[in-house]
Amino acid sequence: MVFLKKHEKDFILLLFSIVVGIGFCYPFLLKDFLLRGHDTFFHLSRIEGLSTSIVEGIWLPRIYPHKNNGFGYASPLFYSDFLLYLPALLYRFGMPLTKSYTFYIVVISILSCFTMCLLIARITKNSYVACVLGFAYLFSNYRISDVYIRGALGECVAMVFLPLFLLGVYRLFYENQRHSTLYLTLSLSGLILSHNLTFFLTFLTFLFLILVHYKSWSKKVWQSILVSSFSAFFLTLFFTLPMLEQLASQKFILSYYSSHSALEEYSVPLWKYFANKTVFGYGSNDLDPSLSMLVNVGYFFMCMPLCYLFNKKKDFFGLLCFGMGYFFLFFPLNIFPWQAFSFLRIIQFPWRLILFAPLFLSIPIALFLTKIKYTQLLSISLIFLLGIEGIYHLQPIWTFRDYLTSKHTYADLLNGSVIDPYFSANYIRVECAGGEYFPLDYKSFKELTTDIRSLNHPDKSIPYETKSVSLYFKVDEVNEAETLVFPRTFYKRYELINLDTKKQVPVTKSNEALVEGIITEAGNYCLSYVPTFLQRSTVWISFVYLLLLLIPKKGTKVFFKLLDLFH
Repeated sequence: MVFLKKHEKDFILLLFSIVVGIGFCYPFLLKDFLLRGHDTFFHLSRIEGLSTSIVEGIWLPRIYPHKNNGFGYASPLFYSDFLLYLPALLYRFGMPLTKSYTFYIVVISILSCFTMCLLIARITKNSYVACVLGFAYLFSNYRISDVYIRGALGECVAMVFLPLFLLGVYRLFYENQRHSTLYLTLSLSGLILSHNLTFFLTFLTFLFLILVHYKSWSKKVWQSILVSSFSAFFLTLFFTLPMLEQLASQKFILSYYSSHSALEEYSVPLWKYFANKTVFGYGSNDLDPSLSMLVNVGYFFMCMPLCYLFNKKKDFFGLLCFGMGYFFLFFPLNIFPWQAFSFLRIIQFPWRLILFAPLFLSIPIALFLTKIKYTQLLSISLIFLLGIEGIYHLQPIWTFRDYLTSKHTYADLLNGSVIDPYFSANYIRVECAGGEYFPLDYKSFKELTTDIRSLNHPDKSIPYETKSVSLYFKVDEVNEAETLVFPRTFYKRYELINLDTKKQVPVTKSNEALVEGIITEAGNYCLSYVPTFLQRSTVWISFVYLLLLLIPKKGTKVFFKLLDLFH
């Protein structure tokens, strides 16, 4: 009872978030449809891939062997699927693929609203103002585009953790580090496991925030920073180190993208900041508003923070968030020489920075609202007006004709009955998106056969059987060393074993970026993707570290002993 009474306001905020989150997703709830967003197919493929791996007994897949016409795609190694278990399990137990996706959107929408409400409530101690900003954060134009137009599931999940990150920073520098370590650990870990690029930008932001608060540096501050950073590192070690190991093993297409992206081509013209209608388009420098999606935050976040300047007393945190919010909002403008910011090419699109604008601009808005008379009445009025604007932005979604229903199966995405699965690419794009995680020297699978090929005898055909990540075949006779090329995209580390002699056959990468091995004796063979030592060991490290943190009292003692190490 004491716990319930202590957290009564939080439960009210959670109830409010549930109502608002469901309201945000009402198109999904009133109509059986899922818009064919820019990346929707890829995320549906991730959910299906994770679900299939679970069925095959692999709960932490590193590679999806059935993707790209059976050649395989290692997206889990580079883009963590750890936070997709909910929709994957729902799909596994019979929920239609599109419904598992939309249900997940409802869940993360509720959580995004709730974490923003928590951020504002902890800073202002005002639940009414917290509800206003939670509502506005959820219905910001950028997030509407993320959910309904782009299908940017990774960014949507990341928006759950961004308010916790800022709350951790606030507690770190302004409230004697109370719970700051917990918030920073949870948020940094969540960002790593939801969206790499958002984590990268958050990390840079964190470094900047640490530097500007140099006057607040103390042993306790640095303890919290180091322990939260190390904790996030160890908790996500099972993903980050195997990813780095794989990146070091060969060049990937994402390496080319990160060094050749033309950021200036995707910078934002000024007129886009005043566009205010949801459009199924793209975020390039398109001069036609009817073809260009919204990449702004809306008039509320663009104009309302200016009211904070009328506060008689302005604290440093409010002014800092004011400046950073408008920086993230307007830095993507095409008036800046984006060709000079080569170190940011990895983000692909400058307008990704706008994702952070509502987060920081929420703070000056909240500080303004708490200083005026009739805060409660104004807050209720703002929620009502924001609700009307939200309905206005969601209404055009009903008119979009390109959508999936619960009757569409995953097979429909691949057989061309819904859309061209290739999108003119050299791979099945509905499964591999931009193909970033293919080897740089990848050749189109459409030019290759799905058979096991012998370079010594081009006409020879070797039958095989596939089971999950393994490929079984038999070689009856070998008169000379025979080079075989397997229909599997090369990743570290595939393992080829003679099942009769238990001998391991070395494999290399073929000219087509496929797995290649030299057979010297007859027998039954198995080619399988085997987790590396680093992949296996880091899972245990992360798991043991998590247990240490979760064990009552003992976990707490371990956690604070780590703090003492930095005294």
